[in-house]
Amino acid sequence: MTTATLTAGSTLALTITEKDQYGNVVPSTAANLTAAISDPSFGTATISADGASVNVQSSGKAGTFSITVTDVHANISGTADLIGAAGTPTTLTLEVPAPVAPTEAAPQAPTEPPTQTTTEAPAQ
Repeated sequence: MTTATLTAGSTLALTITEKDQYGNVVPSTAANLTAAISDPSFGTATISADGASVNVQSSGKAGTFSITVTDVHANISGTADLIGAAGTPTTLTLEVPAPVAPTEAAPQAPTEPPTQTTTEAPAQ
């Protein structure tokens, strides 16, 4: 099964082909066809007046969904998987992070000056 991509706000026409038991194409009758989308939040599906195609209109939602066309008279159906994809960008937002308060350094233990050791040579 081929998967098609439907960008946000676009329409995709899927061809409906019905065949008899010998593989001969049988014209579809629009009145006998129904279309359903697995998740209606992805868009709408409308059978063309001549029954030759189903038009899927995207709602703009991104994700995967299926469309099923059923011939209720012949009791047969076909399903296609579609991918709802993002469209052309229309807005751009920059997010500025909240300021971070500076942290104070932990107090350091006082350091003592280095000790010097002097060794005197023995007197002669």
